[in-house]
Amino acid sequence: MEYIGSTTEEIIGNWITETMQTGSWEKFNDLHFDDIDNTIASSKDQWLHASLIFFNIANSLLPNKKDFLVALMVPLEGQIDW
Repeated sequence: MEYIGSTTEEIIGNWITETMQTGSWEKFNDLHFDDIDNTIASSKDQWLHASLIFFNIANSLLPNKKDFLVALMVPLEGQIDW
């Protein structure tokens, strides 16, 4: 599955621009990978891989790395039997 493309970079870039312009970073404005590519929602085995690709794209597009950063959050759900 290919994630990198002009549409992906445009969506992530628009999210960064909007977040910085509106100050919504103060409210932890998040971008879900299914907002970027809705075909991933049904492919749970691709979630981590896609998230890392999108994270790297976002960091490469971030214009002011001195004052802002992009964080990747991966919630862990489920039960672990120790």
